[in-house]
Amino acid sequence: MRTFFQFIIIVFLVNNTLSLTLDGSWIGKITTNKHEQEITFSATVPGGIYTDLNKAHIIPNNLNENNDVINRWVGNQSVIYTKRFYVNNTLLNAPKVVLIFHGVDTFATILLNGHEIGETSNMFLRYTFDVTKYLEKEENLLEIFFSSPVKIAEILHNKQALKYVIPPICTPDSYNGECHVNYIRKMQASFSWDWGPAFPSMGIWKSVEIIPINEIYIMDVTTDIHKKENFWNIIITLFFEVTSQRNITCHISSVLNINDQLNIHNSSNVNLYTNDKDTKRTILLKIPTNLVNEWWPNGYGNQTLYSLTVTTATSTDVKQKIIHIGFRTVELIQKPLKTGLSFYFQINNVPIFAKGSNFIPASVFPELTAKTDTIKHLLRSAKEANMNMLRVWGGGLYESELFYNIADEYGIMIWQDFMFACAMYPTTEEFLESTKKEVIQNVQRLKNHPSIVLWAGNNENEAALYGNWYGTGTEQIYKTDYIKLYVDLIKKEVEQLDSTRPFVVSSPSNGLYTEKYNYIGKDPYLKTFGDVHYYNYFNNGWDMHQYPRVRFSSEYGFQSLPSIYTMLPIVSTITDLDIHSDFFKHRQHLPLGTEYLINLISKNLKLPDTQNTLKRFEDYIYLSQINQAVSVKIQTEFYRQSKSDLNEIGEGMTMGALYWQLNDVWQAPSWSSIGK
Repeated sequence: MRTFFQFIIIVFLVNNTLSLTLDGSWIGKITTNKHEQEITFSATVPGGIYTDLNKAHIIPNNLNENNDVINRWVGNQSVIYTKRFYVNNTLLNAPKVVLIFHGVDTFATILLNGHEIGETSNMFLRYTFDVTKYLEKEENLLEIFFSSPVKIAEILHNKQALKYVIPPICTPDSYNGECHVNYIRKMQASFSWDWGPAFPSMGIWKSVEIIPINEIYIMDVTTDIHKKENFWNIIITLFFEVTSQRNITCHISSVLNINDQLNIHNSSNVNLYTNDKDTKRTILLKIPTNLVNEWWPNGYGNQTLYSLTVTTATSTDVKQKIIHIGFRTVELIQKPLKTGLSFYFQINNVPIFAKGSNFIPASVFPELTAKTDTIKHLLRSAKEANMNMLRVWGGGLYESELFYNIADEYGIMIWQDFMFACAMYPTTEEFLESTKKEVIQNVQRLKNHPSIVLWAGNNENEAALYGNWYGTGTEQIYKTDYIKLYVDLIKKEVEQLDSTRPFVVSSPSNGLYTEKYNYIGKDPYLKTFGDVHYYNYFNNGWDMHQYPRVRFSSEYGFQSLPSIYTMLPIVSTITDLDIHSDFFKHRQHLPLGTEYLINLISKNLKLPDTQNTLKRFEDYIYLSQINQAVSVKIQTEFYRQSKSDLNEIGEGMTMGALYWQLNDVWQAPSWSSIGK
């Protein structure tokens, strides 16, 4: 005789087979190009235009030679991706069927069997469309019409410029990049950065699926875990997609699997109403603290994770989701010192010295950022180097579930930026509405991960405003826009969505002190508050006395050159392997970067004097890596030595050292410690 729980599992497994994935082979077509002819090619989903065209041998290897510029025409085109597929009777007869795009890059119009079902305009959103009326018994045709992100960004800039310009207008010339990326919700670094090339990508960069809904479907499950005295209180929230036929009575149960012999569970009956705009329900679990182990950062203890199963059942339908959670408390301690405020993380009431690095996307091509081997290698390297924190930088993307799952497993705390970096941003109604959805979706997607210990509103935008980087420092409109976006919207939304983690408006910032002066108007690099980014390419990197005694150093670093074996496969001639060659100048995006590099080497090491060009280049590689390694070592050790004392003017008690940067996206001079 089957128990009710066994029945639930069997039905769930059957229901799971009903959804249809549309990943795999698609057909792509460029409708306009420099040759004024159509180009048809085989495509892959998840995928993107640059990787598809390279696989089809239509464009050369993207990362070789100067192909980032040679292939740039691609990002200026219109592209169509198509998929033909059949559906079974279960999908055809379902009361409701939804088509889910987990990631579309970026501007697309979606047609199913000739019917326009929706548009996309934000790379960081999941899009869900009701396609019940449009599926056919015979072959179905899904068409995704992509517009050039470069052209859309320019159109939005020109429209905004009629009122006032949102700078920066373009990247520095040395970046070989594209303009106006701050107008669009897309990976900001895809238009170039000082460490990477411009590949203004388009494509379906995450999975696509069609899901039948008989009565209910669980879209998301989130947890808020609070410790109170001798109990962990878990608030479990379920987000539903429901049919619109009738109100539904639903039985919800949650089971925390502690070990083979012990589960803790709770259940309740709830009603779901078809006219609800926001169909979500909560259920509570109360866990005695002595029954579970705490989750700890790497080096401080074990990373114990527990399986939480949530099941919903109606009279005809059963659905289930399983997530993994960890039990830990996190506080950002900002208490008065002799001067200023402290700034450090406390996990399970234990002060933690944050030691680690900054993480940029694992690839400049979004569809490759979740490759299992790559992510495991990068995070395993961080763990084995005894790091306990990585900062997910705000010019990239919100990382994959794989990334955060591994961070949970390895005990790598994540400082999570929102995706705004080194720019002013619009505050049009459309932009703010898109950003609000982005914040809600990504906080809901990620908040179950114990590894995430901080949300940060942006990267260096307060510093850009205060420092007048783009001529905006004296204009009130940009200050108003800053508050409107990061304080009134992002800060407000995050604090409503997640009460278990701290939030800072910007990095660097003066932390809690910024509230005293309404978040703008004072130097965000103050040494006695918050976090600081520090770079100096003039002083001797091996001299510890030049470094500032700060509360928390969330960015610092030095460039070096990649291995000769990394460079050899990507050059066209041996003469490219010269620190002064045109090829090398093309790859060096930091303005005056090569001059800085030579200057820093010369302070402690003898510069190469051989006439053999290749040998000289190899020597520069070696010397640059020695200089980088020793400089980062000395600066890091200085911060660690400063963690437990204050000098006579109240500077010190440094409790974080995150160097720039862990990883690379191509073979070029950069700050990374792990090459491409």
